[in-house]
This record gives sequence, structure tokens and C-alpha cells, in this order.
Amino acid sequence: MSASSFAMPLSARYASAPAVARRTSGVLEFMLWAYVALLPTQIEIVVDFRLAPSDFFLFFAVILGGISLRYVAPAWSWWQLSLPVVLAIGALVGVVNRGELSRYVVVNKCAGLMVLFLFYALITTVTRTWLDLRRVLRVLVISVTLQNIASLGAFIAGRAFGFSFPWLNGNPFRLCGMLVDANAYGGLLVLALTINELASSGEAPLFKGWFKHFASLTLLLGIVCTFSRSAWIALATVWIASWMVRRAAALRLALVALAAVLITPFFGSAVLEYARHMASRPSQVSQRLDLIASAMTYISEHPFMGLGTGGFVEREGIVIHNTCLWFLTDFGVLGLFVLLGFLGWFFQRGMLAYRNAPLAEKPIVSALLVAHVAMFALSMGIEAFYTRPWWLVMGLIASSYCIASRPAAPIAPVQGEISNE
Repeated sequence: MSASSFAMPLSARYASAPAVARRTSGVLEFMLWAYVALLPTQIEIVVDFRLAPSDFFLFFAVILGGISLRYVAPAWSWWQLSLPVVLAIGALVGVVNRGELSRYVVVNKCAGLMVLFLFYALITTVTRTWLDLRRVLRVLVISVTLQNIASLGAFIAGRAFGFSFPWLNGNPFRLCGMLVDANAYGGLLVLALTINELASSGEAPLFKGWFKHFASLTLLLGIVCTFSRSAWIALATVWIASWMVRRAAALRLALVALAAVLITPFFGSAVLEYARHMASRPSQVSQRLDLIASAMTYISEHPFMGLGTGGFVEREGIVIHNTCLWFLTDFGVLGLFVLLGFLGWFFQRGMLAYRNAPLAEKPIVSALLVAHVAMFALSMGIEAFYTRPWWLVMGLIASSYCIASRPAAPIAPVQGEISNE
């Protein structure tokens, strides 16, 4: 893109995008927005089986607009194709070792991966321009912020007055919103906070004014109230990465954190003691260490092929709470290699997108890159690979790479201007 195009108004640059980028079906666009808006919502039907209302919109997208779903070649690589192969090999190993595949493996792992690939295809089909990408990010931040405010109110009312609002916050002891799992909810809040802060800078901020500051403060309070150490580690990662790429955003995060700390004493000493107890939870730390020790034993016994898909859960009755260890335990060295290659591919494509993106869009790409790193940090404390927010980030990184790599459309000369050609 030429230097003269940077001097154009933002709306004019969007208007000059290739016509092919606007052929996306309106149905698919609406379905993606609805899917993203409902990301903070899950309903646990039975133990270990949760229904995500957002998946209904993915189903409708396939039924109503499936003919418009596109294979965007630059957004795919052999790393994506390797994942189903690894899962299939793991399922075969599981059948050989255990004689059958459990419902957990078939529904949560096999069918779950297919749903995530459909979600990824929907993202890369719809987000064909920078404006499309910005719209999706705005829907994400606004929906997460609004639902977090309601969940925070329900959580505080429950702790202070004993009221129960399980449809807004299913855990009376930790903030989890409607995601059931406080750790996963904390990761979603970290993601929304990262996008809100890092993408709201430069000449075309995603948000500005009072909403940006209000959203950051409430999201940070929500992260604190999840009492999720994994989310706190992800938040620390965001701050470190922000300091390296956008120091102004890191300083804003520090100021928001200071404001949250100053607010906390007004809740009283009982709240502070409760927070200290929930943050420490020594019994849970001991359990996590025992799980890691068990995983290391299984890895030493089956280093190459692993236990097979779902092997650790069926032997221990609980997940490992570490994505890399889960892949290494269930799928062996090959599985870990594919996982790291898959995640690294998105980081590399994000770096290329940042290099080629217009100046106004660089904060958007950097926000997605930092969010990707933060989700990886989160995955050290939970099995985050199947979380939809992480796949949303990866899909948007792939879309940003496709958009940034596309040749810019020539800008027609203004009437009365003499062309150099």
C-alpha cells in the first residue's frame, strides 16, 4: 500500500477494498456475530458434557449458508490437516488399548474438533476485510463486557447477601459467568481485555472514550474474582508482551490494575481474607502436582504413541489441566510436535500480517498476537486447546494474514487530478 493511501480517511481505505471481499453471505456474517456474542455462554447438561448455544448458530450457518463457505487457501496449512490425523491415530491406539472409544472421546474430542474446524472456516470466510475483522472484535469485547457486568453483580450479591443467580454465575465461590468453568471464563476475560486495550490505540482505535476504560476496569475485576491462577498468569503474560510491543497499553493496564487494587479495600477485611484463601487453595496445588507426576509416569511408559485419545481421563478420572502435557500423554511425541507446530504457524503468520498490514491496522494484529500468546500461557493451567475463544483468535490471525497479503486495489484519481500513468 502506498504512502498516499495512509493519508486517506479510514472509511475511504475500507471503501477501496477489492469487490470480491464483500461477496460474503449476509447470513454467514450474522451467524458469526451471533456465535461470537454467545461465546461466554455454556450450559452443562450432564457431567463433562456442556451445550454451547453458539453452536446452534454454527449449525444454521452450515445449513443456510453452507454453499457460501469458502476454502481460503492461505488460511490453511498442513498443520491443520495434521490435527485430525493425530486424533485418528490416538483413537486407534485407544481402541487397541481399551477395546472401545468412550462417549467423552467421540463427543468431546472427535466431534468437538470437527465443530472447531467449521468455526474456523466460518471466520476465514466472513472476515475478508479489515472492517469485517474489526466488527467481529467489537462484538466480542462488547458482549463479554456486558455479560461480565451481569455475572459480577450476581457473584457479589451472592457473596454479600446470599442471593443465588445460577443462570448468571453457576459457581457461588468463584466468578465463572455462564461458562461453568472459572478458569475458562478467566481466559475469556483476559482475551477481551487484551483486545480492548491493545487494539484501542493508533490512528483508528477499536474503542475510545469512557467505554474503553469502563470495559477494562470491569474485565480486570472479573479476572480477579475468578480466582483463576491460570488466568492471572495469562494476564501477566499480556502485560509483559504489551510492554514489549505497545508500552502505552501496558501503562494503561497498570493504571487499571492500580484502580482495581484501590477499590478492593472498600469491600472489607472479610472479603480480603476470602480472596486470600481462594487464591492459595493449597489442596488444589497438591492435586495438580500429583496429576503432573502421573502424567510423567505415563509418558515414560508410552513416549511415542501415548495412551490414546482420552487415555489419561479414563485412567485418572480427571483432565491434566495442561494442554502440552495432555497432548504428550495421549498422543506421544508426535502429538506434541503437531500441537507446537500448529500454534507456531499462527504466530508466524501473525508476524507476517503485522509486517504487511497498514499502519492503522497494526494495533489490531498486535492485539491478536498478544492474545494468542496469552491463551498459550493459559493452556499451561487448563486444557485450553478446545476453547472457542482461542480458535477465534487463531481464525482472525489467519484472516489478517490473508487480508494483509492481498494486493491493494488501485486508488482511482480524484476528479480533476492528473494521473501519473
